[in-house]
Amino acid sequence: MTPPRIDKKKREWISGRRCACCGAYPPNDPAHQSILGNSGMGMKPPDREMIPLCRDCHQKSETEIGWDILRLWKEKRPDLWVDEPHKADPSNGFLYDKHDLREWIFIQCESYDQLWKATRK
Repeated sequence: MTPPRIDKKKREWISGRRCACCGAYPPNDPAHQSILGNSGMGMKPPDREMIPLCRDCHQKSETEIGWDILRLWKEKRPDLWVDEPHKADPSNGFLYDKHDLREWIFIQCESYDQLWKATRK
């Protein structure tokens, strides 16, 4: 049986975590990550693809016309970025381009999902 697409308790739990982008303290938004490409046009991705984002980072990543998600993450998390492609390793938090960011966000979603499941036992 597949888990429900909307999980209010998980959304509340995610809201209680620090912003994955800038580190702002909770409460934060449970932000669905459409950058992972697992949703159709006008549809939110499933709740397993959420990370906590503060209101500012969430709005900038979704609503500002012309806002580049890569620019947002480079501005808010300069510690993640390397200057040469061969130094990139998304699994250890070293990013070079948007593809690395996508992989890193996927890893973060998986981590939050595993932590959430561990708290439910």
